[in-house]
Parts: sequence; structure tokens; C-alpha cells
Amino acid sequence: MSVGIPIKVLHDAEGHVITLETVNGEVFRGKLVEAEDNMNIHMSDIIMTARDGRTSNLQQVYIRGSKIRYVWFVSLLVKISHPSRYVEKLSNAETPTWCEGPGNR
Repeated sequence: MSVGIPIKVLHDAEGHVITLETVNGEVFRGKLVEAEDNMNIHMSDIIMTARDGRTSNLQQVYIRGSKIRYVWFVSLLVKISHPSRYVEKLSNAETPTWCEGPGNR
């Protein structure tokens, strides 16, 4: 079974600074050390912001993939190593039926 584009982008983000929000509202910003195919994430040099706004500095965290709400890759978008492989993958995909309009007949 192959991994999808979001997981490939997550692997490409290894070594870059990301921001991650968990389902309970905590926000972690730090260096992505390793990402697994199930979205488990290991980060280092983190600033964690709790739901009440308090911040903490953490050396290392490991976050279970099922507890992640979303991840921001802002600095990575400019530095993607091979953006063409994502575009190629998307252009080869079939158009979902919900996107087809009168011009596609």
C-alpha cells in the first residue's frame, strides 16, 4: 500500500520547522525530527502553547498521529525538494465526479 501525498509532504518536512495543533487545542512549534506513515510525529526544540495561552519550552515531544488536528508547513512550501512529483501525481488522478461540470461532457 502506498502513502498519499499529505504523508509524502510530511516526510519532506523532516528537518524543517512546523507548527502542529492537537485535538485538545495545544499548539506545538518546533523542528520535525521524524514523521511516520501513520502521522506519529517526533519534534525537538519546541515552544508549546496551551489552550489557556501559557507557553512552555520543551526539548523533545512525540505526538500520536490520531491526536493531531492539523499541521502547518509554512516555511516548507518555498523549499519543497521536488514539487513536480506532487503536481504530476495530482494531474494523473481522475477528476472526482463532484467536480465535473457542464464543460466536462
